[in-house]
Amino acid sequence: MTIFTELSIACRSILAGATFLAVVSLFALVLYGISSRARAWTVTLNAVLFLATTGFAAYVMCVAVEPENNPLSIPWLWLLVIAAALFVYGICAIVITRYKRKDVLSPSSVKETLDNLDSGVCFADGSGRIILVNRAMAKLSSVLIGSYPQTINELKNSLEDLKTDGVEKVGNFMYRFPDGRVWRFVIELMTDESLNGFTQVTAQDVTEIYHTNEEIRAENEKLKEAIEEMKKLMVRLADRVREQETLALKIRIHNDIGASLLALSQILSTGNDENAEEHLRLLQHAVWHFSGSDEGGEQSFGDVKETAKKLGITLSLKGNLPAEDDIKKIILLAAKECVTNCYKHAGGKTVTVAVTERKDLYTVTVTNDGAPPKEPIKEGGGLTSLRETVENAGGEMHVSHAPNFVLILNLPKGGKKK
Repeated sequence: MTIFTELSIACRSILAGATFLAVVSLFALVLYGISSRARAWTVTLNAVLFLATTGFAAYVMCVAVEPENNPLSIPWLWLLVIAAALFVYGICAIVITRYKRKDVLSPSSVKETLDNLDSGVCFADGSGRIILVNRAMAKLSSVLIGSYPQTINELKNSLEDLKTDGVEKVGNFMYRFPDGRVWRFVIELMTDESLNGFTQVTAQDVTEIYHTNEEIRAENEKLKEAIEEMKKLMVRLADRVREQETLALKIRIHNDIGASLLALSQILSTGNDENAEEHLRLLQHAVWHFSGSDEGGEQSFGDVKETAKKLGITLSLKGNLPAEDDIKKIILLAAKECVTNCYKHAGGKTVTVAVTERKDLYTVTVTNDGAPPKEPIKEGGGLTSLRETVENAGGEMHVSHAPNFVLILNLPKGGKKK
C-alpha cells in the first residue's frame, strides 16, 4: 500500500485537510464541554486528545509540503481512517452530550425556566440580598423602584409605601400597574431546612380574576337593589290586594244592607214576615262589619262562650286553639255562627268545637246536641260569609245534616298555600 510521502501533492493536501477537520471537531468538543459544565475528567481527556491531534495534524501538513525533509512512512489509508475517526468522534460526542443535557437539571436550565415564567419570582438570602430574579419580576421592580432591585427591603418598602405614579393598590397585596394589569404580590419565608433564612417573593397576574370579581360585586349590588325594590313592590301589592278585598267586602255588605232594609220595608208595609228573621240576621252581620267589631266583637273563645251562655247554650272546646291569629279568628267565627244556628234552629243546649292539629293543617269539627236538620242545609248569610272567609284563607268547609248537624273546616297552617 502506498505510503503518505509517495502520494502526489494534491492527495497529500487532501489528507492534511482531513486531519485539520478532525482537529476542528475536537476543539468544538472541548469548548462545548466547558460551556455545558461537563465533567472535569471528560473535558481534560478531550483537551489532551485535541492537543495530540493538533500536533499530529501540524506534522502531516509539514510532510505534505516538504516530504523529503519530513519522512512519514504511514499508509495513506490509515491516515484517512484516523482523521475520519477523530472527526466522527468529535461530532458524535457533541451530539450525545447535548442529548444528555436535556435530562440534566443545571443552574442555567433553572434560570432559563424561571425567566420564561409569566409570573414574577424573586429570591433573597438571609441578609436580604437578592440572589435570583426572573425577567417578569425585574420588569415589575423597575416600575416600582425605578431600577433593578438589589435587596428584598427595597421591594417591600416600595409595595408598602407606593410612590410610583400609575401604580395603585386595589386590594390585599394586589396592585394595578400603569398598563392596566393587576398583580398579586406574596412575600414569604422559606421553611425548608436547607433554605432557612431565604425569602421568596412571587407576583401573579390576576387581572382577569380581579375584573371578574369586580363584575360580580357590581352585579350583586344591582341584585340587592332589585331585591329591595321587589320587597317594596310586594308590600305595596299586599296593601293593594287588602284594599281591594276590603272594598269588595264593603260593597257586598252594602248590598246586603240595602236588600235587607228593602225587604224589611216591604214586610212592614205588607205584614208578611216569612223571611224577616233571615233579613234581620244579614243586617246584623253587615252592621258588625261596618262597626269594625269583627263579627260581633268577640276576640277570644271566652268571649264567644260568654255570649253563648247568655243564650242558654254551653260552648265547649276540645283541643287547643292555634297560635295563628287568622286561623283562630276563623274558628271563633265558626263557633259563633254555630251557636246562633243552634239557638234559632236546633233548639240545642250544647255546642262542641273540636280542634285537631295535623301535619300541615288544622281540622275543626263543630257539633251540637239539638234536633238534626230535616233536610239539607241551605247556606245563606252567616254560613255563606263563613265559607268565603275559609276559602279565602285557602281552606275547605263541609256541612252535613244527617244523621246530625256537623260543620267541618280544614284550615292550612301558615295561611293560604300558593
